[in-house]
Amino acid sequence: MTLDEQRKLLGADGDIERDCDCIARKAAGQVLDRILVAPLISDLMDGAEELDVADLGEREISNALDLERRAEDKGRPEDCHALAQWLERHRHVAMHSQGWVLAMLKWYAKASLSGVAAATSAVGRAYGGWFDDSDLFAEPEEDAATVEDERLVQDTLVAAACELSAARRGDSYGLYQWFLYYMGIHDETICERNFDKAMDCLVRLVNRSHEVNRDVIRDLWAFQGPYQLERLVKSAPLESKWDDHEYPYVFGLCHEHGWVLEKDLGKALDYYRKAATFGCGKAAAAAKRVEMELGK
Repeated sequence: MTLDEQRKLLGADGDIERDCDCIARKAAGQVLDRILVAPLISDLMDGAEELDVADLGEREISNALDLERRAEDKGRPEDCHALAQWLERHRHVAMHSQGWVLAMLKWYAKASLSGVAAATSAVGRAYGGWFDDSDLFAEPEEDAATVEDERLVQDTLVAAACELSAARRGDSYGLYQWFLYYMGIHDETICERNFDKAMDCLVRLVNRSHEVNRDVIRDLWAFQGPYQLERLVKSAPLESKWDDHEYPYVFGLCHEHGWVLEKDLGKALDYYRKAATFGCGKAAAAAKRVEMELGK
């Protein structure tokens, strides 16, 4: 399959922001269709001499085997996703095992098709080339990626569509990637720069981080939200050099919520009003929100 054929098959040759959910479903389906037989964890551990499972421990392996049996028997989305995560987390014991990767992608695809947002994000990562599985994906420039080739093709466009579908359902990795896309600072150019949409992604990331990363960083991608917001604040030029709404909006946001900067609704209102003078509808709405809170 060629790159163009794959995009047409998945619907990624059109508007991926409009069609991302459909693209993601088809992308996961294509992965699952090509994994006709994926080995069981017990087979991987018993039949591959190169696996180094000593550091896992018997209890860890026993729990994984139980999880695999539940996933095989009942097919519950949460079990499928947890099993795929386990396989990814322990890929280091099978760095040269294609079977391990195939098993992982099988369960991610199943979980994605059952509606698990983070699994859809993982399918996107697979199309983006994260898992280096040459038996399932061909690189776009490979001569083998032709009409006769049965493999899928690594494609950042399909990956981005999966990530957006996941982001819209709250997945942290997808939100982080699309914050970068919308800000125009990603390695790949997928869409036109859109500050408002970037801020929507960033705010959701920051809120997510505050929910789950209070004491320990449990969600590394959500943690990127506060980090990226702090970077925006620290990279700001002098206020006298602000010539559009972006920096005053960011500073208003931070002061309103107490993110990065001190919580100060008066300062937040001033910054939102300043951003609104540049024609920023989001800032004007935020100013009204803060005015109501202050009783002005």
